Amino acid sequence: MYNKNMKIFSKKNPELKDFEEVILDIERERDTLDEQFDKDWFVKDLRENLNKKEKAQAKLEYLKHNKLRSEMFRLNITTTPDRFLDWLDDMKKQKGINNFWKEEQYKAWREDIKNHPEKVIRMT
Repeated sequence: MYNKNMKIFSKKNPELKDFEEVILDIERERDTLDEQFDKDWFVKDLRENLNKKEKAQAKLEYLKHNKLRSEMFRLNITTTPDRFLDWLDDMKKQKGINNFWKEEQYKAWREDIKNHPEKVIRMT
C-alpha cells in the first residue's frame, strides 16, 4: 500500500523526483483530455483535436501502466496505478487542487513575474 503521509511535491525528498515527474506528466495528459473546446473551433478543427486527444490518451496509458508502475515498484508502493491515481485525486480534492501540473505551471509563472515584473502589462 502507498504511504498516505508521503510528502510528494515538497522538494524535501529527492528520491521522489522521478515519481513526481511521472505524476506531472499524467496530470498534463489528463488536462489535455479534460479541455473544453469552443464549439466553432472544435467543429473547424475536429480531426486535429481528435488526433490530439488520441495521442494524449495513448501517452496517458503508457505513463500509467509503464512509467508510474515502474516508479511505484521502485518505491515499494503496493497498489495499482489506477488506485494510486484515485487516491491522488482524493488528496487533490482535500487540498483544493485541480491539477498538479497546472499548479506547477502557475507557480513557475508567478515566480517568473516576481523575478521579472516588467513582463506584467499595465492597463492604466
